[in-house]
Amino acid sequence: MAERSTLVVVDRPGEQVGLPSGFAWERVEVPRLDVSSTDLRDRCRDGRPLDYLVTEPVLHVIRSLGLYEDIA
Repeated sequence: MAERSTLVVVDRPGEQVGLPSGFAWERVEVPRLDVSSTDLRDRCRDGRPLDYLVTEPVLHVIRSLGLYEDIA
């Protein structure tokens, strides 16, 4: 299966990912946003926008499943 797969790798700031042998891989650079999961949940609960903090498909899942609405 490894020969049919390509891993997409995003490094965390200050750390480089160790890559397993036997896989094709591609390193992708993404903008670094200082946002925590706690902040995302608080924003969702308070009705503040999540645009530009999560991708559109993730935002769709959060909204369609009503995630984080009942967090106290």
